[in-house]
Amino acid sequence: MKGKLLIIPIVASIAFAAVGYGACAVDGHTHDWGEWQITTPATCTDKGVETRICKLDGAHKETREIPQNPDAHSYGEWRTDVAATCVQRNGKDVRECNLCHNKIYRDTTYTGGHVIEDSECKICHTPCTNGLEFKEIKDGDKTVGYSLSGIGSAASANEILVPGKYGNLPVTKIESLAIMNSNARKIYLPDSVTTVNAMALRYNEQLEEAYIGNGVNEFPDIAFRDCPALKTIVAGDNNQTFATENGILYNKAKTEIIAVPEGLTEAILPDSLTVIGERKFADHYTHIQSVTFGANVTEIGDGAFGGSNLTTVTIPETVTSIGRAAFADCKNLKTVIWNAEACAQTDGELFMGSSALETIKIGKNVKSFAMNTFNWNGVSKQEIKVDIEDLTAWCKIDFTDYRQNPLYFLHNLYINGEPATEIVIPAEITSLDYTFTDCYTIEKVSFEAGSALVSLGDWSFFNCTGLTEITFPASLERIHKEAFGKCSALTKVTFENAEGWQMSKLEDMSEEPYAWESGTLDDPETNAAYLKGYSGSNGYFWKRGF
Repeated sequence: MKGKLLIIPIVASIAFAAVGYGACAVDGHTHDWGEWQITTPATCTDKGVETRICKLDGAHKETREIPQNPDAHSYGEWRTDVAATCVQRNGKDVRECNLCHNKIYRDTTYTGGHVIEDSECKICHTPCTNGLEFKEIKDGDKTVGYSLSGIGSAASANEILVPGKYGNLPVTKIESLAIMNSNARKIYLPDSVTTVNAMALRYNEQLEEAYIGNGVNEFPDIAFRDCPALKTIVAGDNNQTFATENGILYNKAKTEIIAVPEGLTEAILPDSLTVIGERKFADHYTHIQSVTFGANVTEIGDGAFGGSNLTTVTIPETVTSIGRAAFADCKNLKTVIWNAEACAQTDGELFMGSSALETIKIGKNVKSFAMNTFNWNGVSKQEIKVDIEDLTAWCKIDFTDYRQNPLYFLHNLYINGEPATEIVIPAEITSLDYTFTDCYTIEKVSFEAGSALVSLGDWSFFNCTGLTEITFPASLERIHKEAFGKCSALTKVTFENAEGWQMSKLEDMSEEPYAWESGTLDDPETNAAYLKGYSGSNGYFWKRGF
């Protein structure tokens, strides 16, 4: 009995080891383990567990511990640790790990100003400015409030805090020229003010920041006229009529620009804005050097950026209309990046007087141009480059008139910064219409192997004065009479398929068609003479296989 009792446990022990770690119960195979998988993630306070399973018998598993992960915190929401206010501009927020109570911090900045209540800031208790002048507002014989009418003896103050009450009655209006010729760097209007008149705060050359209270509901775009240092206009967070973003004052929904501070150098516009209004960034009202349009802008108004200090401007894909002289007289403007897919309307003179302009870059998603988009005066057109991003995309642009093509006005074609002297038309292009009209840089044209080109349409290479050589693909069937008009330098034309060509004065070949005999069009130099001699407004249409 004793011997048997000793033997049985040993056998059982061996069998357990074989099932768990050695031969698998499935046909006695050795375990084929899968990858380790995390079953209990480690945290900043507790170890984790990972498991692997035998591929032959899913009942067999192994587990092992994962060390604590000091970075696996479970943080709560941000909360204020040190409040940023009109006095303590910089504050801190804090988040705490729910497991180990580790804390992380982030800096905060108070972007508002004093919050005026009656005669002082209710946050820091800074008193409102003394010496300001006020005028009674009457309702019949009764005085119902006051308007701020003059700077009085407060002209030298570094900050001007307009009180919410005067004579125990509310201050509700800022008169025209009420605060002018002051030394103030900051001006604060209380919540009691509802109306700000035109040029109410004019000629404040030191003014950098202006804060309007929650009650203002009338604010003209020229309220801060001739304040060249002003960089931000801030509306109260609870103002129901206006809102602020990146220093610019908008209507509450941020769909309309109300006022742009003159000293603003960079305009970053919100996605909510669809229309840039007439002259919003123009002339001396702004020192604007760069603008970033939101994702949904569709219209840029007349003179919107006229006379500004822009150096580069990118016309977004979404723009469908640009008003007259929208970028005129921008003396520092060197580069225009044109990404508008299908701008249907431009009222002309877009860049008139922008004499530093060097390059018009055309994006690969452009589908069409409005008539006379690049027709303007006051710019040396010979020096401006039309720099295209993609030749295939350029050849697919829907030109229905030569005046839609930038090359008609600017002449110099570049491809990704390099002059386009020799171009190879991509195989997928089937027709060209007005595509290279008046391009002076092109010297040689050929087509990719397997070209599908069928038609060289109206003015496709008209007045390409530098063009000397072109090879027509075998697929070509039609050449418009104006396709090579005024191409005086053309000396070599090669037909890959020279058989079956006819020409006629009429496009339908109904007037005295002339059929070229076999072998006639085999000499490239003679072909060039033929093509030039039978082209132009009184020339002939060419067709093959008619």
